Amino acid sequence: MLALQVGQCGNQLGRALFDKLAEEEDAASLSDSVFFRSPEDFCNHRSVNTRRARAVLIDMEPKVIQQCYKPLNNRKATAAWEYDPKNSFTRQSGSGNNWASGYRTQGTQVETELLDLLQSDFSRCRAQQEAQALDWALSSLKS
Repeated sequence: MLALQVGQCGNQLGRALFDKLAEEEDAASLSDSVFFRSPEDFCNHRSVNTRRARAVLIDMEPKVIQQCYKPLNNRKATAAWEYDPKNSFTRQSGSGNNWASGYRTQGTQVETELLDLLQSDFSRCRAQQEAQALDWALSSLKS
């Protein structure tokens, strides 16, 4: 599964989700993980035991994404994970909490670059249907 974390809420929600999944998922079953890539899935990695979340982080302002990349010191070794530094998309401008501005103005300017990043990551999924979007709209839905 590939998580698409969009905007401040989506990225914060995604980080909390992956923290919980890492706690609950057996570290011994990394090769079968739907949510994490095992260390064997990528080369030149600094830590043998660290999993990488199957996620793409998207925000027009870098602050939240930078926070997502900061390691948490209170994680147990068996729950250690990180984001792939190549799987984020950000700009310096931000959208000023204006979703419409980010979508209509900035979105059209960066569409090709963003789609290339997503296509690259989707190509590594076992099935093309394996995607979950996390953004502010989903967090406001009530069941």
